[in-house]
Amino acid sequence: GSDNFRLLATGILSKVLQHGSTGTIRLRGDAVGYLAVLVEGCIISRLECALHLSIHRGGGSYPEVTKEDLVTVDNLRLALDFKLTRTPRCRVGMQDHACFPRQTSSSGVRWRWPDDNFLDDDLLPEDVRRKIVRGLAYRAGIVKMTADAFSVVEAEIFHLIGILLVDAYESSQEMSPKSSYLDADDDVYYNTYGVGDHVDMFYTPPPPIALVGDGAGMSEFMYTVVPGQIRAAAARRNVVPYHVYGDTWIASSGFTADEEKEFEKSYYYLPRDSDEDSDSMECDGGDSESGSDGGDS
Repeated sequence: GSDNFRLLATGILSKVLQHGSTGTIRLRGDAVGYLAVLVEGCIISRLECALHLSIHRGGGSYPEVTKEDLVTVDNLRLALDFKLTRTPRCRVGMQDHACFPRQTSSSGVRWRWPDDNFLDDDLLPEDVRRKIVRGLAYRAGIVKMTADAFSVVEAEIFHLIGILLVDAYESSQEMSPKSSYLDADDDVYYNTYGVGDHVDMFYTPPPPIALVGDGAGMSEFMYTVVPGQIRAAAARRNVVPYHVYGDTWIASSGFTADEEKEFEKSYYYLPRDSDEDSDSMECDGGDSESGSDGGDS
């Protein structure tokens, strides 16, 4: 469900971030929705390729997709990517990672992808992971898969979410300080396409940095990830598809999509110091990941 995906996304981002963040990152509802639809489309496409390979190697009427099918498809895709971009890519099925170097990034954050691909972690129970993969496999036309194939797909899902969120995180830390507040008579739209003279949210930068309390009398900066940063990350990583359409909004627990959309607009306007209710919601109105402490080291 959508709640599981939001928890999974924020959990992965928290655990791959080791140390060095200067603030908190918040995944806005439309960014989470965009990420979910994009990851779903990408994984289904890879599963369809694996199914075709399984059929061609003589799998019969109901071919069983294996780990070897998935790894072969991945190797072919990576070879083409490297030929076109000269950039090394990850082979998740072989636990070979080129996307998470263990040095500090340009933003000062140190990232690390775990050796177990989170499959031995508590991000999601195994039965929930298998249910997700089974649903995607069914949509790809797959009837049978081996157990190790399930594990490869689970790792691919986690990995794809991770690399896109890391790029979006870096982008938000770079863009937010350059963003300006809107005038009071300007409006914010969340639709995929432009309305009148307004530019749609894919091309609108994230809102300016917000200063929020941590509950202990201290304040820290909060950055926002918007859909355009997910799309840009997918394009940089040569993820197919890198652009999806729609206006899926996965709200934080306790909020409806409409409530959260309306509140999110407040980040684009100069805050009012006397608005105590707004200060309270800034701390509670969306899932955020603190960067002061990393995940598993």
